[in-house]
Amino acid sequence: MTEHANSLVFEAALSLSTLNQYSYIVSESDTLWETRRFRSDVPTSLLPPATTSSATEKILHLYGISLNKVEAVVPPLNLWDKSKQSVLDRPEIDVLVAPPPAKPPSGLQYPHAPVYHLNTSRDNRWRRGFYYWTPYHPVNADEVFERTMATTTPPNIGPTRFENGQFQFDPVPDMIQMPDGIPFVNFIGGDNNKPVTVACLQTMRSLSHYAEAAEIQQLVEELQKWTWGCPASDRRCAIRPIFEMDGLKPNDRSAKTTTNDGSYNLASTILQGNGIGVAQPAVQTTTPEAIRSTFNINNILARLYRLVLPTCISKEELDVTDFHAIDNNIFCLGGLDPNNTSIQLNVSSTRLGGVLAGAIGKESGWWHVDGGDDPSRWTLLTLLLRLPPGECYASP
Repeated sequence: MTEHANSLVFEAALSLSTLNQYSYIVSESDTLWETRRFRSDVPTSLLPPATTSSATEKILHLYGISLNKVEAVVPPLNLWDKSKQSVLDRPEIDVLVAPPPAKPPSGLQYPHAPVYHLNTSRDNRWRRGFYYWTPYHPVNADEVFERTMATTTPPNIGPTRFENGQFQFDPVPDMIQMPDGIPFVNFIGGDNNKPVTVACLQTMRSLSHYAEAAEIQQLVEELQKWTWGCPASDRRCAIRPIFEMDGLKPNDRSAKTTTNDGSYNLASTILQGNGIGVAQPAVQTTTPEAIRSTFNINNILARLYRLVLPTCISKEELDVTDFHAIDNNIFCLGGLDPNNTSIQLNVSSTRLGGVLAGAIGKESGWWHVDGGDDPSRWTLLTLLLRLPPGECYASP
């Protein structure tokens, strides 16, 4: 029981027989009694007579908080320190508009990209200072969900012709090409104070102007060696490609092939059959050679996550994500810092085109919504292309 000036607020225990079944709050203020019922099945005989003020409708919330007396306060902007901010200027393209849509097969949907606008002035909530944004309205959630569940690959995803020694691509219907290094942001209800970063494409070129660029470059080169293998040198013994390790176990959903193509867990997985599942280390090959490679790959990817993710999302989103991991004592990769909890290796050796599902199986390689993903965390997708230097700006 707590006394507040002329007001007395307390929670009444109805009786031993109804304890933990019903709950209500009674407030006495200037001889005015009000009652708010939190369960519709509270017997009316147990409730005192309720009256309302003719001057002001007083509404009580849980713990006696009066909603009509609480003023919402927008928190201060969470900005990156100047030393972390990008020095690059404003991007040249102000508006990104997708090409006209194409008609999808019956019962399916092609992805749809809304119009994205560049912010007008530098916003240091993101390190880049600039982003492409579009409003998202929660009332459209059902429509977005239905469209996502029926998504299929649109035309022109792959090259359409070969000219002048290069593959040529045509525009993808109803989709936009993401400029590298620029975050894409949705504002909930169109409110600039409610942003959610939905995607960001980073390449070695777009990361080159950040202070972490040298370490990122070194880590990527190390990751290439542990992924594809390298011959012996004076400084290290030979490394076999990770996908050629003896006894490497594919996921249950991975395609069963005679090649090394497939999907593999390298860190942790969920043991089914006990509630929502139990997190445990992934069942994987335990040869000394494989353990050494997996250990190094997991640690490199964990460090890349801590270096690259801050260049993609806002500081507020990063702080909240880190707090969530610490507060819930989430076991993460690469040490005690907040990080991701699992690593999935997808290997596709196709060289003549085709779809990923043909290499690693439909369940893993086709469009699907993974109910096991954590919606409160971001996925860092690391794509390594075995291309000669200079053939693609995304390749080191």
